Amino acid sequence: MTGFGRSELENNEIDITVEIKSVNSRYKDIQIRLPVNLNSLDPKIRNTINPKVNRGKIEVIVSYLNTDSNNSNIEINESLARSLSKNLDKLMKYNTLIEPSIDLSIFTMFPDLLTIKEDKLDSNRIWEQVEPCLNEAINDFIQSREIEGNNLKEDINEHYNQAKVILEKIKKLAPESIKESQNKLKERLELSLADVDLDEVRFLNEVAILADKLAIDEEITRLESHFQTLETLIEEEGPIGRKMDFLIQELNRETNTIGSKTDSIEITNHVVDLKSEIEKIREQVQNVE
Repeated sequence: MTGFGRSELENNEIDITVEIKSVNSRYKDIQIRLPVNLNSLDPKIRNTINPKVNRGKIEVIVSYLNTDSNNSNIEINESLARSLSKNLDKLMKYNTLIEPSIDLSIFTMFPDLLTIKEDKLDSNRIWEQVEPCLNEAINDFIQSREIEGNNLKEDINEHYNQAKVILEKIKKLAPESIKESQNKLKERLELSLADVDLDEVRFLNEVAILADKLAIDEEITRLESHFQTLETLIEEEGPIGRKMDFLIQELNRETNTIGSKTDSIEITNHVVDLKSEIEKIREQVQNVE
C-alpha cells in the first residue's frame, strides 16, 4: 500500500526532517537513510516503525542539521593555506596591470581549506529530539495509508459485486448444462456402441455417472463460500492482505475447474468474465496490508 508521511522540527539548535514513504510489495521491507554520524539510531528507528506496518516497501529518510554555532569549530588546513599564500604572492608579482589585492572569495575555490568540525554528538540526546518527529511522521504516514485503504476497499467491493452477479448467472445455467452434457454423452456413446447389445438401464446409469462428473454444483458452492469469506475480510480491521491472497488463489482454482468441466459456451463465457473480475481483485489485494 502506498503512503507518505512527513514531519519537521526547527529551532535555534537543530533542524530535523523525517520523511516516510512506501510502495506496494507483497512483503515488508524497511529501508532507513540516515546521515553517517547518526547510523547508531537505525535500530531505534526500525523498532519504532516496525510494529506499525505489516506490508510494503517502506523508506525512512532522516536529515539532521545542528544549527547551533556554539557546537561547531572551524579548522584551517594550515599546509594548504601556506602553499596557497605563497603561490598567490608569486602570482601578484606578475600582475603589473592592476593594484595587487586578494579577494577573499578566492578561498571558496578550495573547499578543503576550511572545514567545520562539530563537537562529538550525543546519540541519546539526538534520539530525544528525533523520536517525537519520527512519531509524528509515522502518524501522518498511517493516515495517508488509511485513505488509500478506503479507496482500495471501494474498488475491491465493486469487482466483488460484479463477480457475485456473474456467479449467479453460472448457477442458474448449471442444471441445464448437466442435461446438455448428459444428452451429448448419450449420443456419443450410442454412436460408438451402435453394434453392441447393451442393457438400456445400465447404459443410462453409466451415462448419468459420467455426466455427474461434469457437474459444477460443488465448485459453485465453494465459490459462494469463498465470496462470503471475502466479504467478511473486506470489513475486517487489521492486516488482511495475506489472507486475501490465499482466498484469491482458491477463487481462481474453483473457477478454472468450472471452466474445464463445462462444455456450455454460455457458461464458458461467464467463466472468462468471472476470472477477469477475480484478477482485478487480485491486483488490488497486492496493495492491501
